Amino acid sequence: MMKKIIFIFSFSFLVIHSVAQNYEWQPINPGIDCDDSAYLSCRIRNFTVDTFQNILWVTGIFDGAAGILSPNCLGFDGTNWIAFPGVMDSLRAARINNTLVYNGDLIICRDNLVQKFSFNTNQWTTIGTASNGVSCLGIYNGDLIAAGGFGDIDGVPANRIARWDGTQWYPLNNGITGSSHVINDVEIYNGRLFAGGAFDYADSNDAWNIAVWNGVSWNNLCSSGGSFGTDGLTGNHSGAEILDMEVFDNKLYITGQFEKVCNIICYLAYWDDTTWHGTSYPYGDGRKLVPCNERLYIKHAGGAWVNSFNGNQTISLVDSTFNTDSNLKIENFQSVLYSGGVFSFSANTATFRIARLMIFNPVYLNVGICTGDNYDFNGVLLDSAGVYTDTLTDASGLDSIVVLTLNVNEHNSGALAQTICEGESYNFNGIPLTIAGTYIDTINNVAGCDSAITLTLSVTLLNAGISLSNDTLTASGNGTIQWYNCINHQPISGATNTTYIASIAGNYAAIITNGSCSDTTVCVTYIGVNDLPIADSELLIYPNPANETVTITAENLTEIAVTNLLGEVVQSSKFKAIRLLLI
Repeated sequence: MMKKIIFIFSFSFLVIHSVAQNYEWQPINPGIDCDDSAYLSCRIRNFTVDTFQNILWVTGIFDGAAGILSPNCLGFDGTNWIAFPGVMDSLRAARINNTLVYNGDLIICRDNLVQKFSFNTNQWTTIGTASNGVSCLGIYNGDLIAAGGFGDIDGVPANRIARWDGTQWYPLNNGITGSSHVINDVEIYNGRLFAGGAFDYADSNDAWNIAVWNGVSWNNLCSSGGSFGTDGLTGNHSGAEILDMEVFDNKLYITGQFEKVCNIICYLAYWDDTTWHGTSYPYGDGRKLVPCNERLYIKHAGGAWVNSFNGNQTISLVDSTFNTDSNLKIENFQSVLYSGGVFSFSANTATFRIARLMIFNPVYLNVGICTGDNYDFNGVLLDSAGVYTDTLTDASGLDSIVVLTLNVNEHNSGALAQTICEGESYNFNGIPLTIAGTYIDTINNVAGCDSAITLTLSVTLLNAGISLSNDTLTASGNGTIQWYNCINHQPISGATNTTYIASIAGNYAAIITNGSCSDTTVCVTYIGVNDLPIADSELLIYPNPANETVTITAENLTEIAVTNLLGEVVQSSKFKAIRLLLI
C-alpha cells in the first residue's frame, strides 16, 4: 500500500452584493466653535469648493473649530480644519449671497458688492459695485459672471448680468428685463450660459424666468403654445420663479416655484438641449440642487430636510430632519454631501452647524469556511455559522456597514473502486498506479473543504502464453481464446479452443480476452513436412510429422535441397541421406 502525507487546506468564497442606500447626517467632530453669548446667532451661511487648493471654505458667523481661531471663515480638507489666512469680518460673512473661486482667488458677492480675496496677498479687494443687489456668480468663457437685480455695475449699464475679464465689466447685450427682473442663478450647460430667476425678457425676447446666452445673443428655450418659460401656480408667469439650476446626468435641471415649463406640468424639470421634460418629483418648493455620487440632492425652501433624486424616482433621506431650517445650505465636496446652517441636531445626532451625509451602502459578504477553520472579521476570529455585522470607520470618520453571513462547511470522505488491465495505469490525483491495492488521498470537495478518498484498485491479469509440440499449438491464460494467423493478420475462424492443430506451415498466435482486457501471445512458426512422390526414386522422410529433426533418405537421387516458405534454400546435400534440423 502506498503511504501519502495528507495536507489540509481551507478555502473561503467571497460574494459582494449591492443593496439599497440608507442615509444619515453625521457630525464633523469637533464642529463649529461659537462664543456662548452669541451661540444663537452662530451659523454657517455659505460653502465654497476651492478646486485650486482642494479645500471646502466655510463662511458664516462663528469663532473657529477644533481650537483654531478663524472667525467667520474656515477651511476643511476632508479631515482637518484649516484657518482662513485673511480676515472675514462678521458683516461681510453675514451678508454673503454667493461664493466661488476664480483664478485661484475667493470671490464673494454681498449686498451690491463683488469682492475678491487674494490668497497670494491675503487681502480683500472690491472689484465691482452694483446699483442693486448681486445674488449669484459664475464663470463663462474665462470671464467672471455677476448677476442679480442691478441695472449697472461700476457705472457700466448691464441689466441684471455682467461679465468681468479681470480688468473691467461688460454687459451681455441688453441683458435681462421685466417687472420683477432678478436673476437668482447662472449655470453653464453644453457651452452656453443659462440664467434663471424672475423676469420677462432677454434681449427684448419673451423669456419667462429662464434664458440662454450663446456668447453673442440671448434666446428663450421654448416658443410654442404662447408659453416662453415657466408658469406659476396661478398660471401667471410673473408668479413663477427659478431658484437654482444644476447640470446632472448631462441634463440641465431647474427648481423653484413653478408648476409648468413651456406648458409641461412639472415641479422639477430638465432641459436636454432639445426640449423640456417634467419629472415625477412631488414638491414645488425646491431651493437648492447639488449633484453628488450619481444623485441630485434637493434642499427645500420651506423645510429642514433634503431629498435625493436618481433621475427616476425620489428617495427620502433617513435621519434628514434638522432641528431648524434656517439658512440650510448643502454642497458637494470630495464626493461627500455637506450641510450647514443654524441647526445643532439632525434627528437625535448632535451636528453643531455642520454635518456630512453618510450614505450607507451596506456590503453583504457571503463567506464559506471549513470545519476547524476561522474567518478574520475586522480582527475577530469567527468559527461558527451565523450573521455578523460590523461598522468600519475611515480616517475622516465616515462609516461603512458590513454584514457577514458565515457558513461552515463539513469535511467528508468517500470510497472509490477502479479496475485496470494488466500493463495499464490509473491516475490517482496525479500519481499513476499499476499495482492492485488500497490507496488514500485528500482532494477538495465542491465546498472547498478536504475530502478523504479511499481507492480500491484491481488489476486484471491475463498471463497470456503459447507453446508448440509437433503440429499442436497450446495457449494458456485467464480468459477466452481466439487463434490468430500472424501472416495475414486475421483471426482463424472457429479456432477458440485451448489447443490448435496446424494443418499447414505458418506463424500462429493466441488472443486472450477477459472482459475489456485483451492480450496477444508471441507468434510461433510451424513448418509442416509431407511425403513427396518422386519419379524413379524412393524418398523417405521420417519421422513424419516431425517437430525438431527429420531424416530424409532417397535412392537414385544425387542431390537434396530444402527451402523455406519464401523459396530460399536453407540446406542441401549430395549425399543419399540428410538429417535436417527443423528447430
